[in-house]
Amino acid sequence: MPDETPTVVELPPIVPVFPLPNTVLFPRTLLPLHIFEPRYRAMVRDIQEGSGLVAIARMVGEGFDRLGTVGRLRDVEPLEDGRFNIVVEGLQRVSMIEIDRDTPYRQVSIEPRPERPGTVDPSAIEKARLDLLASLSLLLSVARSSVPVVLNEDLPFEVVVNKASAGLPVEAAARQRLLEEDDLLERYRLLAVYLDSVIESVAQSKIGDSGGGSAPN
Repeated sequence: MPDETPTVVELPPIVPVFPLPNTVLFPRTLLPLHIFEPRYRAMVRDIQEGSGLVAIARMVGEGFDRLGTVGRLRDVEPLEDGRFNIVVEGLQRVSMIEIDRDTPYRQVSIEPRPERPGTVDPSAIEKARLDLLASLSLLLSVARSSVPVVLNEDLPFEVVVNKASAGLPVEAAARQRLLEEDDLLERYRLLAVYLDSVIESVAQSKIGDSGGGSAPN
């Protein structure tokens, strides 16, 4: 689990970018990855020797979304054949512009995109935090199986929102839409809409699996 205390990192102006299909990294969350392509093996080696940072972006066609998250290599496990298992810890959202560099992998210039709390009222933040935890608990109860979110009543609001957004079982485009919301309270409100839809869908699926009818007389 990442340190729940916000990490202050001075970002370099240029970092490698790793576009990934159906993948959105949020600040204060962890992303495990298996690195097997030669260009990305080289990227990992260069990152280790450099800043230790990489931008993760959702791949779109041959390109990628221009808003992503810079993360640091938290864990790196070299494998015998040159592959790696790594864990990237999300640090901060950034806007990205691709630049030309003489490397087999792509690189971007970055500008920080800080998240805003959305309100100065601590009671509104606490209510939203508790409401979100309750919705996640309901999802776990309805699904009756593991859901990729972490429930911890002691987590601060921004961590609960980002972990829930990262683990939300919806299309990556929806998670990208959440990431692009600068205001954490607005991100929570959009997340709540998605969660309600997921809970309803899971509940209807369970009814269908049970036959959806009454017992015979």
